[in-house]
Amino acid sequence: MPEKITKNLRKGHLSEDIGISFLRNFSAVAQVRQEDDVGIDAIATLLRPDGKFLHAEQSFTVQIKSVSVTEINYDENQLEWLLNQDLPLFILTVDKKEGEIAIYTTNPIYGLFTRGSQTATLHLDEESEYHFKRIETEGSHADIYLGPPILVANELEARTDEFIDKAYSLLKSWVTSEINQFGFRRLKKSRLAKWETWEKPNYNGEVSSTSSENIQRDMKAIKPYLEYLCNHVFWSPDKHKAASAFITLKEWYEENDVELYIDEEAIEDKVI
Repeated sequence: MPEKITKNLRKGHLSEDIGISFLRNFSAVAQVRQEDDVGIDAIATLLRPDGKFLHAEQSFTVQIKSVSVTEINYDENQLEWLLNQDLPLFILTVDKKEGEIAIYTTNPIYGLFTRGSQTATLHLDEESEYHFKRIETEGSHADIYLGPPILVANELEARTDEFIDKAYSLLKSWVTSEINQFGFRRLKKSRLAKWETWEKPNYNGEVSSTSSENIQRDMKAIKPYLEYLCNHVFWSPDKHKAASAFITLKEWYEENDVELYIDEEAIEDKVI
């Protein structure tokens, strides 16, 4: 008996194939197998052109959709996953009929850091370009308008050297800028951008979630960095003040039942 497949699933596979092929013009791409797809269709690594050579640079992730998909819904667990990514996530849409591809940044989603939303819908429709507020909430649900695509291109155009250099330069700016924020995003803080298509990000806003509970969470999140600094405090030009500060931090962690692994004897020697 011949196997069957739905038309929509077949169209989705075709869109993914076109999107992957497009990304390969300026990046190395590892495609996620269909059976392993958990919201990411590809992991791409930018390739910097240098004469005959291509140098691997920063990586990012991509979710690929047909242009007919204008909304992406996230339940509570999916939303938590979305906000805790370790690499910048971009949404790539494919218009097979027109041969057009667009890439959207997910930068606006981090505005949720100041909201109590448990579910969300990402909107990729054209009207979002004129939406002043990127996020609208009703109860525990948030509607997030991703705004205009950062890149729009035709499949044929994308094969030219001029386009490849231009696309690499744009994505390099976006990927680098977003990666630089991930340390802060673990602390529920982020800068929000505004842009127009084919423009680099212009960060003109900032969100930060703060509370006494968050302070404890944030201190635990930066514990590895503090341990590193504590154990290298002897490099400080002002050893006495630095050592005293680290001992105070250690006491704070102990009060909150968190062990800070430092060379206490070495640190205390510098206070004396």
